[in-house]
Amino acid sequence: MKNLKKFLMRLKIAAKLIWSGNLRIIIKNISTRINSEITSIGFERESSKSFITPNSKISFSIRPFKDSDLNTLKEQFRHERLVKERMETCYIAFDSNNNNCYRQWLIGSSENVKIKNYFGDLFPTLKEHEALIEGVYTNPDFRGLGVMPRAMSLISEAGFKSGYNRIIVFVNLSNIPSLKGCYKSGFTPYVIRKEKWFLFKRHVSFDKIPLSVSKALADLNINK
Repeated sequence: MKNLKKFLMRLKIAAKLIWSGNLRIIIKNISTRINSEITSIGFERESSKSFITPNSKISFSIRPFKDSDLNTLKEQFRHERLVKERMETCYIAFDSNNNNCYRQWLIGSSENVKIKNYFGDLFPTLKEHEALIEGVYTNPDFRGLGVMPRAMSLISEAGFKSGYNRIIVFVNLSNIPSLKGCYKSGFTPYVIRKEKWFLFKRHVSFDKIPLSVSKALADLNINK
Protein backbone atom coordinates (compact mmCIF):
# COMPACT_ATOMS: atom_id res chain seq x y z
CA MET A 1 0.00 0.00 0.00
CA LYS A 2 2.84 2.37 0.89
CA ASN A 3 4.65 1.60 -2.37
CA LEU A 4 1.45 2.24 -4.32
CA LYS A 5 1.01 5.57 -2.55
CA LYS A 6 4.60 6.58 -3.40
CA PHE A 7 4.12 5.54 -7.03
CA LEU A 8 0.89 7.52 -7.39
CA MET A 9 2.50 10.60 -5.81
CA ARG A 10 5.47 10.37 -8.18
CA LEU A 11 3.12 9.91 -11.11
CA LYS A 12 1.16 12.98 -10.08
CA ILE A 13 4.31 15.10 -9.79
CA ALA A 14 5.58 13.77 -13.13
CA ALA A 15 2.30 14.84 -14.76
CA LYS A 16 2.67 18.32 -13.24
CA LEU A 17 6.24 18.59 -14.54
CA ILE A 18 5.20 17.55 -18.04
CA TRP A 19 2.26 19.97 -17.99
CA SER A 20 4.55 22.82 -16.93
CA GLY A 21 7.10 22.04 -19.65
CA ASN A 22 9.76 20.41 -17.45
CA LEU A 23 10.06 17.01 -19.11
CA ARG A 24 13.87 17.31 -18.88
CA ILE A 25 13.69 16.88 -15.09
CA ILE A 26 11.92 13.54 -15.51
CA ILE A 27 14.42 12.40 -18.16
CA LYS A 28 17.33 13.36 -15.90
CA ASN A 29 15.87 11.42 -12.95
CA ILE A 30 15.30 8.32 -15.09
CA SER A 31 18.81 8.42 -16.58
CA THR A 32 20.28 8.75 -13.08
CA ARG A 33 18.50 5.57 -11.97
CA ILE A 34 19.57 3.59 -15.03
CA ASN A 35 23.31 3.98 -14.44
CA SER A 36 25.10 6.58 -12.33
CA GLU A 37 27.34 7.19 -9.35
CA ILE A 38 26.75 10.12 -7.03
CA THR A 39 29.31 11.21 -4.45
CA SER A 40 28.22 13.30 -1.49
CA ILE A 41 29.98 14.73 1.53
CA GLY A 42 28.50 14.38 4.99
CA PHE A 43 28.91 17.47 7.18
CA GLU A 44 28.34 17.76 10.92
CA ARG A 45 27.93 20.54 13.45
CA GLU A 46 27.94 20.01 17.21
CA SER A 47 26.31 22.18 19.84
CA SER A 48 29.49 22.15 21.93
CA LYS A 49 31.41 24.11 19.29
CA SER A 50 30.81 27.86 19.25
CA PHE A 51 30.12 29.57 15.96
CA ILE A 52 29.18 33.08 14.86
CA THR A 53 26.20 33.09 12.50
CA PRO A 54 27.13 34.73 9.18
CA ASN A 55 25.35 37.76 7.83
CA SER A 56 23.40 37.83 4.57
CA LYS A 57 22.90 40.58 2.02
CA ILE A 58 19.20 40.77 2.82
CA SER A 59 17.26 40.58 6.06
CA PHE A 60 14.81 37.74 6.57
CA SER A 61 12.91 35.88 9.27
CA ILE A 62 12.31 32.17 9.85
CA ARG A 63 9.12 30.33 10.76
CA PRO A 64 7.67 26.81 10.48
CA PHE A 65 6.49 25.73 7.04
CA LYS A 66 2.78 25.94 6.19
CA ASP A 67 0.91 24.03 3.49
CA SER A 68 0.27 27.30 1.70
CA ASP A 69 4.05 27.70 1.26
CA LEU A 70 4.19 24.76 -1.15
CA ASN A 71 5.51 25.78 -4.59
CA THR A 72 6.08 29.40 -3.57
CA LEU A 73 9.85 29.29 -4.11
CA LYS A 74 9.83 28.60 -7.86
CA GLU A 75 10.86 25.03 -7.00
CA GLN A 76 8.92 23.28 -9.79
CA PHE A 77 7.28 20.79 -7.37
CA ARG A 78 10.64 19.95 -5.79
CA HIS A 79 10.23 18.20 -2.40
CA GLU A 80 6.44 18.03 -2.74
CA ARG A 81 6.51 14.36 -1.72
CA LEU A 82 8.65 15.24 1.28
CA VAL A 83 6.13 17.87 2.34
CA LYS A 84 3.35 15.28 2.18
CA GLU A 85 5.33 12.95 4.50
CA ARG A 86 4.81 15.42 7.38
CA MET A 87 8.29 14.98 8.78
CA GLU A 88 9.14 17.29 11.65
CA THR A 89 10.17 20.02 11.17
CA CYS A 90 10.24 22.10 7.99
CA TYR A 91 11.19 25.79 8.05
CA ILE A 92 10.72 28.72 5.69
CA ALA A 93 12.78 31.91 5.48
CA PHE A 94 10.90 34.95 4.20
CA ASP A 95 11.94 38.54 3.48
CA SER A 96 10.40 41.85 4.55
CA ASN A 97 7.94 41.67 1.64
CA ASN A 98 6.80 38.21 2.75
CA ASN A 99 8.50 36.50 -0.19
CA ASN A 100 9.62 32.97 0.62
CA CYS A 101 13.33 32.72 -0.11
CA TYR A 102 14.52 29.48 1.51
CA ARG A 103 13.19 26.14 2.77
CA GLN A 104 14.78 23.42 4.88
CA TRP A 105 13.88 20.47 7.08
CA LEU A 106 15.50 19.76 10.44
CA ILE A 107 14.50 16.16 11.18
CA GLY A 108 15.11 14.61 14.59
CA SER A 109 15.81 11.02 15.62
CA SER A 110 12.15 10.50 16.52
CA GLU A 111 11.53 10.43 12.76
CA ASN A 112 14.02 7.63 12.02
CA VAL A 113 11.32 5.31 10.70
CA LYS A 114 9.97 7.97 8.33
CA ILE A 115 13.51 8.80 7.18
CA LYS A 116 14.16 5.14 6.42
CA ASN A 117 10.84 4.69 4.61
CA TYR A 118 11.33 7.81 2.49
CA PHE A 119 15.08 7.89 1.81
CA GLY A 120 16.04 4.23 2.19
CA ASP A 121 19.72 3.81 3.13
CA LEU A 122 20.81 7.32 2.14
CA PHE A 123 21.41 8.42 5.73
CA PRO A 124 22.82 6.81 8.87
CA THR A 125 20.30 6.13 11.63
CA LEU A 126 20.13 9.17 13.88
CA LYS A 127 21.05 8.72 17.51
CA GLU A 128 19.11 10.39 20.31
CA HIS A 129 19.59 14.18 20.28
CA GLU A 130 20.79 14.11 16.66
CA ALA A 131 19.08 15.72 13.68
CA LEU A 132 19.31 15.66 9.90
CA ILE A 133 19.08 18.62 7.54
CA GLU A 134 17.30 17.79 4.28
CA GLY A 135 15.35 19.42 1.49
CA VAL A 136 17.51 22.52 1.36
CA TYR A 137 16.26 24.83 -1.38
CA THR A 138 16.87 28.51 -2.09
CA ASN A 139 14.47 30.46 -4.28
CA PRO A 140 16.42 31.23 -7.53
CA ASP A 141 15.57 34.93 -7.10
CA PHE A 142 17.49 34.97 -3.79
CA ARG A 143 20.62 33.03 -4.66
CA GLY A 144 24.01 34.67 -4.23
CA LEU A 145 22.75 36.74 -1.29
CA GLY A 146 24.07 34.55 1.52
CA VAL A 147 20.60 33.35 2.47
CA MET A 148 21.46 29.63 2.78
CA PRO A 149 24.44 29.96 5.18
CA ARG A 150 22.63 32.32 7.54
CA ALA A 151 19.31 30.45 7.46
CA MET A 152 20.94 27.06 7.93
CA SER A 153 22.98 28.39 10.84
CA LEU A 154 19.97 30.03 12.51
CA ILE A 155 17.84 26.90 12.15
CA SER A 156 20.67 24.75 13.52
CA GLU A 157 21.00 27.03 16.53
CA ALA A 158 17.27 26.75 17.13
CA GLY A 159 17.70 22.97 16.96
CA PHE A 160 20.47 23.06 19.55
CA LYS A 161 18.27 25.12 21.87
CA SER A 162 15.51 22.51 21.51
CA GLY A 163 17.84 19.72 22.65
CA TYR A 164 19.84 18.47 19.67
CA ASN A 165 23.58 18.16 20.24
CA ARG A 166 24.65 17.13 16.72
CA ILE A 167 23.25 17.97 13.29
CA ILE A 168 24.29 16.39 9.99
CA VAL A 169 23.73 17.24 6.33
CA PHE A 170 24.83 15.66 3.04
CA VAL A 171 25.80 17.62 -0.07
CA ASN A 172 26.58 16.43 -3.58
CA LEU A 173 30.33 16.82 -4.21
CA SER A 174 29.63 18.68 -7.44
CA ASN A 175 27.44 21.29 -5.70
CA ILE A 176 30.19 23.80 -4.89
CA PRO A 177 27.87 26.64 -3.68
CA SER A 178 26.18 24.33 -1.17
CA LEU A 179 29.50 22.87 -0.01
CA LYS A 180 30.73 26.40 0.69
CA GLY A 181 27.40 27.21 2.31
CA CYS A 182 27.82 24.35 4.79
CA TYR A 183 31.24 25.63 5.80
CA LYS A 184 29.83 29.12 6.24
CA SER A 185 27.05 27.65 8.41
CA GLY A 186 29.57 26.15 10.84
CA PHE A 187 29.57 22.58 9.50
CA THR A 188 32.66 20.46 8.90
CA PRO A 189 33.02 17.34 6.67
CA TYR A 190 33.18 13.96 8.41
CA VAL A 191 32.23 11.21 5.90
CA ILE A 192 31.88 10.49 2.18
CA ARG A 193 28.85 8.74 0.70
CA LYS A 194 28.74 6.80 -2.57
CA GLU A 195 25.34 6.28 -4.17
CA LYS A 196 25.42 3.89 -7.13
CA TRP A 197 22.42 3.31 -9.42
CA PHE A 198 22.12 0.49 -11.96
CA LEU A 199 18.86 -0.46 -13.64
CA PHE A 200 16.79 1.30 -10.96
CA LYS A 201 18.56 -0.45 -8.07
CA ARG A 202 20.60 1.62 -5.62
CA HIS A 203 23.58 0.74 -3.44
CA VAL A 204 24.74 3.18 -0.77
CA SER A 205 28.04 3.10 1.11
CA PHE A 206 29.80 5.35 3.63
CA ASP A 207 33.54 5.68 4.14
CA LYS A 208 36.30 7.96 5.37
CA ILE A 209 36.96 10.98 3.21
CA PRO A 210 39.97 10.32 0.92
CA LEU A 211 42.96 12.61 1.40
CA SER A 212 42.59 14.07 -2.11
CA VAL A 213 38.97 15.03 -1.42
CA SER A 214 39.88 16.42 2.01
CA LYS A 215 42.44 18.72 0.39
CA ALA A 216 39.94 19.90 -2.21
CA LEU A 217 37.36 20.58 0.50
CA ALA A 218 39.99 22.40 2.56
CA ASP A 219 40.68 24.66 -0.42
CA LEU A 220 36.96 25.43 -0.64
CA ASN A 221 36.91 26.35 3.03
CA ILE A 222 39.99 28.55 2.75
CA ASN A 223 38.61 30.33 -0.30
CA LYS A 224 35.01 30.56 0.88
